[in-house]
Amino acid sequence: MALGRLLEPLQKSVLAAICIANLKGMFWQVRDVPKLWRENKWDSLIWVFTCIAAIILGLDLGLLAGLVFGLLTVVLRVQFPSCSSLGNVPSTDLYKNVKLYKNLVEPEGVKIVRFSSGIFYGNVEGLKNGIKRIVGFDSVKVFTKRTKALRKIQKLIKKGQLQTTKNGVISPVGVDNLGYESEDDPEDPRGPENNGIETKEVEIQVDWNSELPVKVSVPRVSIHSIIFDFSQITFLDVVAVKVLKLVNS
Repeated sequence: MALGRLLEPLQKSVLAAICIANLKGMFWQVRDVPKLWRENKWDSLIWVFTCIAAIILGLDLGLLAGLVFGLLTVVLRVQFPSCSSLGNVPSTDLYKNVKLYKNLVEPEGVKIVRFSSGIFYGNVEGLKNGIKRIVGFDSVKVFTKRTKALRKIQKLIKKGQLQTTKNGVISPVGVDNLGYESEDDPEDPRGPENNGIETKEVEIQVDWNSELPVKVSVPRVSIHSIIFDFSQITFLDVVAVKVLKLVNS
């Protein structure tokens, strides 16, 4: 401030050059925007918005506008949080987002789902849609199709077109059925030892990833477990708890 009087006679262009030279490091931070965008899109939007607002409105109003915009992004992030799939970094215990990092290994038959915000009635649909997108199928649709297929199989059993054994494994009469698990010690399902077995008491074991004896298009499911990473979740409401119970069942 003491040197201000000495700089007063200088032309504005010279003063502007001095300011730009001193702020050179700050201006070069623009090159970090693409990297920041890849790491966190919300933070990069706040940075760009605040910078533009400060240039157009001035420093005071620009910072105030950036603060308001930052609060707005918090609301949007809670309302529309990200749902990502995690993979293992080879030879470590670390798990990262498969979309942001390369050469990650996902456990076979397992999906690890991370939700980035508290779950409440306003974003619970986002959680369900995110799970569907990551696992690659709609569990309700799969359940409906499997139930329909089982009903048709039961009808075929009652009509005698499919036979049951004591182990609950069924097979078409005279034809090897690839849609069901085979027995280690096969026996004649029409033999006298199997007479009197009631269909309702037999547990039907179905390999849903094989060809079925009924004409029902059942979506194939390649995973057997879903692991939820809720380390970033700070709260749950009643609706969220009900949805999680439904997913768990």
